Amino acid sequence: GTPLISDPGFNLAIETISSGYFITSLPGASAVINALVISGLPTLPFIFLGFLPARSSARCSRLRAVKELDATLIFFESSKRLPKMLRDASEVLGGKRNAVYCRELTKRYEEVRRGSLANLSGQLCNNSVKGEVVVLIEGAKDCDFDKKQLLDDLEGALGKMSFKDAISFVSEIHGSSRRETYQLALSLRNGRV
Repeated sequence: GTPLISDPGFNLAIETISSGYFITSLPGASAVINALVISGLPTLPFIFLGFLPARSSARCSRLRAVKELDATLIFFESSKRLPKMLRDASEVLGGKRNAVYCRELTKRYEEVRRGSLANLSGQLCNNSVKGEVVVLIEGAKDCDFDKKQLLDDLEGALGKMSFKDAISFVSEIHGSSRRETYQLALSLRNGRV
């Protein structure tokens, strides 16, 4: 069945094929497609990226690599790592991006939560969930991150607040990552923008 995507059963399928046996697929529940259909996010284009790395630094690196993609991003995630994954995604991709996480699809305790990355991350910051999780994040073109407006707001905030407070304030109102806002603030301060 179709759950073999990003699943240990994939190895069984490869072994079967390489041993010369016939293999076919029967349509069935695939968490990727089910989650995409009920997410409310654009269904075309989309990209399924499987599981992100467990370590935060590697996870952030992978998220940076897909940050500019104009496609709905779909991930499987461990229920235990979900809060950290959402926090990292909010930091790297920007907290204003719409996102959805689906838990225990097609099962009795199915749950679908929608909101911005910042909002979903905040809801789960000290809580864990149980079960299988699919996370969907809107593509770069769909989110409303406006770099010119961010720069204008940052310049205004830097004129009225401390450097640190301006970065915190602007990254919060724009849902942008603190790291990216800090880099833009440095560029403004050094006259490179």
